Amino acid sequence: MPTAMKKILKYITLIILTGAILSFLSSIYRISDESPISSAHGRYNNKKPSDQASKLAAEIEQFKLQKKESEASSLLHHLLVVISFQWNLAKLIYLDSMLTTISLYQTKFEVVIITDKKSALDNYLKKGTNGDYRFQWMVWQYEKVDNDENKYALLWEHHVVVEKLTAKNNYSSVIYMEDDTHLPWSHIESWASDTIELEPLGFMRCIYRTEIGMDGCIKIFDWEAPFCVDKGKTISVGSKSYLSPEYPFQGMWMATNKQLQSIMKDPMWKKEVGSVVDIPFPFGYPERSNSLSILHNVPNGYSHNCMVPFDRNTLQLTSLANVHHMRNAYWGSNDIHSKLPIAEAIIDCNKSG
Repeated sequence: MPTAMKKILKYITLIILTGAILSFLSSIYRISDESPISSAHGRYNNKKPSDQASKLAAEIEQFKLQKKESEASSLLHHLLVVISFQWNLAKLIYLDSMLTTISLYQTKFEVVIITDKKSALDNYLKKGTNGDYRFQWMVWQYEKVDNDENKYALLWEHHVVVEKLTAKNNYSSVIYMEDDTHLPWSHIESWASDTIELEPLGFMRCIYRTEIGMDGCIKIFDWEAPFCVDKGKTISVGSKSYLSPEYPFQGMWMATNKQLQSIMKDPMWKKEVGSVVDIPFPFGYPERSNSLSILHNVPNGYSHNCMVPFDRNTLQLTSLANVHHMRNAYWGSNDIHSKLPIAEAIIDCNKSG
């Protein structure tokens, strides 16, 4: 090839390479100017510090909420539900209602019904006259093994059942109820959510019981007098408020596996101790079988470990902490039961008088 032609091709090649290099460098600078880092930096610089702080705070609160929801959900992963039912034809309707409500629980659960007439209860449950509960249950025959002639002796049997079944299965939480208790799933979710906050402080999340009076109004079951929010013991945890009721009767209990393992080591868990031990509340024989857990590991300065949620602004008890006594048997009695309208359960005593 002639020398002149070679020089021309050399110059053309050089020009092409130079153009390519310049184009490449230009693209680098363009990308650098429009990079996500630079763009993000510019966007953040245009925001006020207060806006950034608010966004960060909201993200932190959202994370905390999701964490609590996850922890609460873990308490409901696998439930053991234990019910005491002393054979009584008139009370089958309440047991039926209980089991129908339980069938709607949105988790894995097992139900054990303790009774003194296993054969009769088996027949009733299996014949289908009670409806479709959509879950399996176990009927536990109560056998008297001591000289206890109290008509409520069967109620202590749930301690034996809980001990045996929790030794074989790793339940996340355990619920105990008598045969006329209305406890919807939403109320259990509320219990779990509150327990996440209260358990680290040494408190148990309790319930309050209600009945309906002849006037059609809901009455609180166990309280003799309104709770004075300005004088009684209350605590606040995050955005929630809780009160320590002066009359902490329960008639049932709910406990996490961790709480239960500790409670079962308390001497009061045993019938021979719990049924006779001196306690600071006038609990009768039935209440001793189902409410003594509130006297376990009581925090300093309190008479029990029981906390009930309420709204500090409206001075109203949280409805999701309510457990209704379906038998509605005490509103007309002469004792303390079911006399106080639920709307008047909490007052500011200074303002009232």
